[in-house]
Amino acid sequence: MNSDQLDLFFSQSLHGFFFMMLDKPVEWNETVDKEKALDYVFAHQRMTRVNQAMLDQYGADEKDFIGLTPGDFFKHDLVQGRRIWRGLFDQGRWHVETHERRLDGTPIIIEGDYICMYDKKGWITGHFGVQVDITEQKQKETWKQFQFEFNKIAAEVSAALNMADSDEEFDQALNQTLQKLGELFPVDRSYLFSFSEDLKTMTNTHEWCASGITPQKERIKNYPISSMRWWSKRMQEKQPLYIPDIDELPREAQIEKNEFQQQGIRSMLCLPTLSSHGKLSGFIGFDSVRGLQSWPIEHIFMLQIVSDSIGATLARRNAEKSLLKSEEQIRSLVSNLPGVVYKCKNDPEWTMLYMSDEVERLTGYSASDFINNAVRAFLTIIHKDDIDLVRDTVQSSIQTGEVWKIEYRIMHKNGDIRWVYEKGIAMRRTEESNVHLEGFILDITDKKWAEKALRESEERYRHLFDQSQDALMTLAPPTWKFISGNPAAVEIFQANDAGHFTSLGPWDVSPETQLDGQLSYQKAMVMIRNAMKNGSSFFEWTHKRVNGETFPATVLLTRIEVSGKSIILASVRDITEQKRIEHTLHTTNRALAKETQRANEMARKAEQASLAKGTFLANMSHEIRTPMNAIIGMTRLLLDTELDDEQQQYADIIKTSGKSLVRLVNDILDFSKIEAGKLQLETVKFDLSDVLNEVISVMKPMADEKTIKLVSKRQSGVPSKLYGDPERLKQILINLVGNALKYTTEGSVTIRVSKESETKKETVLRFSVKDTGIGIAPEKKDLLFQKFVQTTVSTTREFGGSGLGLAISKELTEMMGGTIGVESAEGEGSEFWFTVRLKKQ
Repeated sequence: MNSDQLDLFFSQSLHGFFFMMLDKPVEWNETVDKEKALDYVFAHQRMTRVNQAMLDQYGADEKDFIGLTPGDFFKHDLVQGRRIWRGLFDQGRWHVETHERRLDGTPIIIEGDYICMYDKKGWITGHFGVQVDITEQKQKETWKQFQFEFNKIAAEVSAALNMADSDEEFDQALNQTLQKLGELFPVDRSYLFSFSEDLKTMTNTHEWCASGITPQKERIKNYPISSMRWWSKRMQEKQPLYIPDIDELPREAQIEKNEFQQQGIRSMLCLPTLSSHGKLSGFIGFDSVRGLQSWPIEHIFMLQIVSDSIGATLARRNAEKSLLKSEEQIRSLVSNLPGVVYKCKNDPEWTMLYMSDEVERLTGYSASDFINNAVRAFLTIIHKDDIDLVRDTVQSSIQTGEVWKIEYRIMHKNGDIRWVYEKGIAMRRTEESNVHLEGFILDITDKKWAEKALRESEERYRHLFDQSQDALMTLAPPTWKFISGNPAAVEIFQANDAGHFTSLGPWDVSPETQLDGQLSYQKAMVMIRNAMKNGSSFFEWTHKRVNGETFPATVLLTRIEVSGKSIILASVRDITEQKRIEHTLHTTNRALAKETQRANEMARKAEQASLAKGTFLANMSHEIRTPMNAIIGMTRLLLDTELDDEQQQYADIIKTSGKSLVRLVNDILDFSKIEAGKLQLETVKFDLSDVLNEVISVMKPMADEKTIKLVSKRQSGVPSKLYGDPERLKQILINLVGNALKYTTEGSVTIRVSKESETKKETVLRFSVKDTGIGIAPEKKDLLFQKFVQTTVSTTREFGGSGLGLAISKELTEMMGGTIGVESAEGEGSEFWFTVRLKKQ
């Protein structure tokens, strides 16, 4: 891949790409102290190149990113950073998921592939990588996992409460339930209150507290409900009561506020428990003590399910009803759980003694089919490839007395394969009774296939984005705001970034009305509905950029499926130019064709002339330098022989003239490259002191020959360690010092460096070369920096030169972000100065 292809790849990719290079290669093998080597790497490996996709991942600009070290990226967790770098350097390539921080401090989860780069000795010079922001994906996975964990807890709660024989077992199950819920959501305190039959008092019967939280269970016994009228009135509505901030309670709740503050509560959630007759029997509560806590409606709904389950179970245990009715209540409760509760014999076919009705939804067969193997044994619907795994797991747990947990496949009645999660335990009611198995089975098919479906849909989505050069964006119901947009979409609407773009909707990037007079919002909704109904919709539209500028466009709306949901993929193409051409084509076609032909001919001639000029200069420079180098070389050999004074003088003249001619050729070639735009500046580390010393060293013989004092002075505070092109900087200084020495017969030439301005990352330096020479007439100053121009013919004869040195210096200075000028008076010397913008190390 050449440089242009790499640049295109970097700019077009939706993945983050970067290069991080070391100041110098690092040896990495078993003979080196790797921890010491990592110390060096974390301080001296720097980000040298990064694409826009990666900058977007971190919410950064390139100027903030270039030069960052591993220590900068992992200052929030250096241990993790060193572990990742060590793994990468040990393996040479590394696939890893990391938890990092954006520049604003928000967390981000990155999935990356990284590959080391090596020099010829096998030492590491740096690495490059590609990475994807998977924060949103992980959040979705976390939510799915959270739902899965909650479903497990809900099923476990129902199974444990309903299978508890004694009050002790029941209390233990309740305490474990409060702990699991408190840790899952998470809160500082969870508890269960029961109301007296006459609803006059309440008692804290069960409680779990996080580490460091003061329990309240023993303090609150037979507490009068009427003393908290505001709170009790809302509890009697039999709806969840959520208090996000105790300090914000209304004035009529002052008693409640004092009580809750005494318990240290900051936020509270209370969920009523009801008896079998719908009578309020108590509540489950959750407290946040160490800070405020928000409760999403989804979480409240989940907890209400558990509260209802516990309330129903409490009602069953407390109700004085017949055994049959009690069993019906249990069966009704279990049937509403998301999983299957069962009890079976420990025989080869696991003969079922009880199964909840949920089994029909899971398998397609009714519970009665499995009871005592009336129609079939549960073993017969387990996938044949998983039977041995299930048997071995269950038998192993029976022997150890531990709970078994296993995932396996079953065959649905309609032929579908479903994944299930089973948790069970072997039970023995008495020492003499046989062992039987109890547990629950949870359908996890959606969980198993969701990740696969998500990956497939994301791959289709990403492929579509990568292939299109048009502005692409997606919209999702019910708000129909943009949920994503490719770089072309951000650019065409001139949004600040992708985050800014996704805060908008179609009506935000449209004028109030369209050309037909319809309101943009209403017409956009019609187009979206058409696309959702028919699969696609293509039309012309007047769009509006963020800055208010409108433009015509073609829009293609396509309905696509992502993670099982229908959304809209929109493709927008700016047709401003097309419309302009259509409008003017019939009147300007002939003139345009004629002018196009003329312009093409002129461009062709100009290109031929430029090419001929460049070729001529390059060829002539080569042809002249080759014999001149030979002449200079032969002259040096001649000077090493015994010559008389006159011969010595002639040979010295030949040598000096040859060098002048080579310098002239080099100047012409440099200026040719500048005019052709082929002269490139380097950006490398250098020391300003070294540059000044080398200039003095090169020019000192010339100064000594004319007995002229040559010195350099650097102002205090001028940085020495810089980034830039030191060779071109020396070229400018040598040109200016050479001119100063050339036109000075006695006195001195002084180089001065001072600081004009400075930021955290760069500095603007001012260089000046002052001499005591012949000076320059005011009317000649404007000619100094022009090509092939010197102030007078007489100076050309006396001092020589091509007149290109100052012109080249001017071009190089401007390429370095600076300017050049001169202050001089005829007969009083000159001071040439220039500025350059350089980055600091």
